Amino acid sequence: MLNYRSLLFLVAAVSGCATTANSIHDWGKAKDYGRIRQELRKEPSQEVRVAAAVELGRANCSQSITDLVSLSRDPASEVRKEATSSLGHCAGAEVYNALIERTGDESQDVTRVAETVLRTWGAETVTFLLDAMSNRNYRVRAAAVKVLGTMSDEQVGPALMETATRDENSLVRREAVTALGVRNYAPAKKLLNALRNKDPSKEVALEAERALAKLGGTISDTKVLVLPLGSAEAALSRIGREAAEALSRRLIQGRLCQVLSARDDVSLNGPDLRKAALDEGVKAGADQVLYGTVERDRNRVTLTLILAPVGGGPVVQQEKASGYESDKDKLIEDLAKTFGSRYQ
Repeated sequence: MLNYRSLLFLVAAVSGCATTANSIHDWGKAKDYGRIRQELRKEPSQEVRVAAAVELGRANCSQSITDLVSLSRDPASEVRKEATSSLGHCAGAEVYNALIERTGDESQDVTRVAETVLRTWGAETVTFLLDAMSNRNYRVRAAAVKVLGTMSDEQVGPALMETATRDENSLVRREAVTALGVRNYAPAKKLLNALRNKDPSKEVALEAERALAKLGGTISDTKVLVLPLGSAEAALSRIGREAAEALSRRLIQGRLCQVLSARDDVSLNGPDLRKAALDEGVKAGADQVLYGTVERDRNRVTLTLILAPVGGGPVVQQEKASGYESDKDKLIEDLAKTFGSRYQ
């Protein structure tokens, strides 16, 4: 039977033989990476696993990839973070997939390291990131979108627009919208305008507004001539002019297009209203013309708007609103708001 002194000696001897983080670093300096990998098969402590992740990253050899990928899925976040960082010294499909997986890590520190590594590689990882945008984990999709937003590959813009429109998760859609603004992706202007008006998430709608502000200018380069709504009655003609002013304000405030104002003496109320409107559009050098009518039925009025291409073709948009003449101001404002939100 062991006495107390013998037991203490045995414990000390065992402790002295145990592998420590310092042991791992010593083996790393000696380039004895095989011994480090062998030690990982023995269920070592967290400190040893962290040290192993660091040294195997310095090895910069293909034999270390499998162990680093395994360590990147370790239960301890500190181990995952070091392994993820070390994977940045490697390359290949297995490495890319492991890093993309870590962009959805529950630890923000691990996620940040994975995103940083992917950005460092640049265009080399675009294909893998595009695939990651369909990952089942919404965190992975959001991180892939964020990293792609910093890359200049021509595939990225259309992919971000698709995600901003269709992804079921609002966080992913918001990241896509943010990325479109960061990339200064002008083709997304119309989409961003639609999202700021129609996305069910207030956060996405607000981010779309911010992205539009970054892009600047108007959403469309289309030149629209806004004409007074026509009527044979003087009182209704005044309403038609007020409606034209409200419509112009809405288009300008929303930066929806380039707005052209009608001449002061223009008054459209003849039988061939469309031809007269298109003729005015040609004179003004417009791409589209917005015109319409104001009609009365007893004490109610109906405002009809028509947006048509000057060069010919079908009507682009048509809106109609009816209400009491005494409520004309609200009627005009509601019509302008509806038109602006659906502007094509």
